[in-house]
Amino acid sequence: ISRERPVEHAYITAAMHRLARYRSGRVELWLTPCVVTMPPPRSTALVVPTNERLCGTQFAHFPKGGPTPAAPRIGERDYDRPRAERLLYQCESVDGIVTEFGGAAYESAIADLPLVGGDADYPVRCKTGNAVRVPVATGPLAAFGDGLILAVPPFYASLSWRGQLLNAYSNAFALGPPTRRIATPLLGAGTRGAPVAEAAAVAAEATRDCLAAEAPAVQASIETLLDQDEGESAIQYAPQTIRFCVLDDDVGEIVDSALDEALTWN
Repeated sequence: ISRERPVEHAYITAAMHRLARYRSGRVELWLTPCVVTMPPPRSTALVVPTNERLCGTQFAHFPKGGPTPAAPRIGERDYDRPRAERLLYQCESVDGIVTEFGGAAYESAIADLPLVGGDADYPVRCKTGNAVRVPVATGPLAAFGDGLILAVPPFYASLSWRGQLLNAYSNAFALGPPTRRIATPLLGAGTRGAPVAEAAAVAAEATRDCLAAEAPAVQASIETLLDQDEGESAIQYAPQTIRFCVLDDDVGEIVDSALDEALTWN
């Protein structure tokens, strides 16, 4: 069975609930009003879509679809850009909420990361398509024991959009210990401006690739367990669970369709 669904009335009776499961629970789809403050239960890590500077709410507001302005702080009208579809504010982005709740400890952890490009006015700590992990220990973010995985998705207008978005997922999923339950929003479909259907298709492809890459380690763990003597301590490779989180049913249906098509057993 590729997936399991709750009864339809659950869409009405629960503010945060699981919509579907795939690959025997290796991948899940959840509906939640906020992946930061209301993640799926027992999630151990959170993927945070962010910008190259990892500066979070230093950006007071952000033009959906970009581009990233050169001004030290977005909101300063000293740059030229096309009129954006709309502006997204701090409270409308996962990055903004994480930065707000993380406080000084989170900002300090970001400041400790090495620079990988840019200059004094535009310090780059994570290039597009890459990801870094930072520990958290305060407030609501402390629930993510394996830390926050900061991933930089590309702008939809980028010529290498699909490849960079696949890399962002791949690098994010590869971080941290293997025994983890990763909660993630749909990367690239917010401030980076990608259409939901296209972003969902890339997410599904990246997830399929992640499961395929883990398959040899899972099989080796099973064989090791079968070869152990009775009573011998078993150290298993427990594969990660990837939990995609969406805000509403309409987006959920699109993501579900993409995951179901990509992850159905052959």
